[in-house]
Amino acid sequence: MKFYLSLAFAICILTIHAQDSKTIKGINTHSLELSSALHKKGENLFCSPLSLSTALAMVYAGSDGQTKAEFEKIMHYPGEETFGQMRFIDQRIESVNKNGKVTLDLANALWNRIPLKNEYEARLKNEFQAEFYPLTTEKPINEWASKKTRGKIPKVLNEGDITPDMAMVLTNAIYFKGSWLYKFDSSLTKEQNFYPSSGKKEKCELMFSETSVFYYENTNYQLIELPYQGNEIVMEVYLPSKNSNISKMLKEISSSKDVPKTYEKTKVFLPKFKMETSYDLIPVMKKMGLVSPFTDANFSKMSDAPLVISKLLQKAFVEVKEKGTEAAAVTVVGITLTSALPTPVKEPKVFRADRPFYFAIRDKQTSLILFTGIVESL
Repeated sequence: MKFYLSLAFAICILTIHAQDSKTIKGINTHSLELSSALHKKGENLFCSPLSLSTALAMVYAGSDGQTKAEFEKIMHYPGEETFGQMRFIDQRIESVNKNGKVTLDLANALWNRIPLKNEYEARLKNEFQAEFYPLTTEKPINEWASKKTRGKIPKVLNEGDITPDMAMVLTNAIYFKGSWLYKFDSSLTKEQNFYPSSGKKEKCELMFSETSVFYYENTNYQLIELPYQGNEIVMEVYLPSKNSNISKMLKEISSSKDVPKTYEKTKVFLPKFKMETSYDLIPVMKKMGLVSPFTDANFSKMSDAPLVISKLLQKAFVEVKEKGTEAAAVTVVGITLTSALPTPVKEPKVFRADRPFYFAIRDKQTSLILFTGIVESL
């Protein structure tokens, strides 16, 4: 079923109330910027900006110089605070998951072939709780992705993606499954018209519920907040008004502060939908201004080897129906050697023909000597 959902309503970590956390504010800002960058009129979109932010933060931990500065500008990483807050986010997700009302998991891994600096390894283990594996083929990475997403992302790499010059791969996986706090009654779901931006109406299964929700509206859009069981994770749905559009609305949301939602009895109509998406994010990130990590990166805090990001992929899945929502995403960062690893330099041999010498002109294939000579003087 087609459904035009141009705002990636991420499984919100906006419920993490870390007061004055620049890292979380930065991730949220990046979420809207990424949605705007990926949005194409008439095409569905679903991604996990958190997964991308986390995966690239593991790379940021090993960067320096211009590369580090670009990460901070484009990804909104606030320096050293980033890493403590990444650990906080992980702990918060663990806490939500332990409550048992919803399933919410975040996992990181590093697949490696080269020597890493001790400080970098320690940071990935302590702040990112990363698992460490040898980098061999695509199969173990695909199996890891499938396991961490309950089979929703069974394959993130194709055969041949792990090239001989691939030094390491960093992966992040996020998985969510939650039932609505106030479920939609399936008997009220009806086939209705849906009106995409193309203007050609389509049929969809439109769910219905009349309940009290947090609500906000202005002249450009309406906003509702739909909670999942446990009331810790919510889906925010932004609907542009008929005189507005997705692009205009995203710009307004990104420039506005938190809006004053009120608790209102609301008739909610929401389509059932399912999406599977795949993104090559290098062109998008370059367009947003993150260039150095892909061209002339400085990863000197990671390793002494010359490295550059050569692959940045994300695959995502989401299904929304009467009972609730299931969503997953995996982000893969492939880092390659920009040249061969340095080898010990040997002293060159010396051949100095400044005294008499013999020479031969030989047929290479048959070893037949064609000419010989001796040079005694010149």
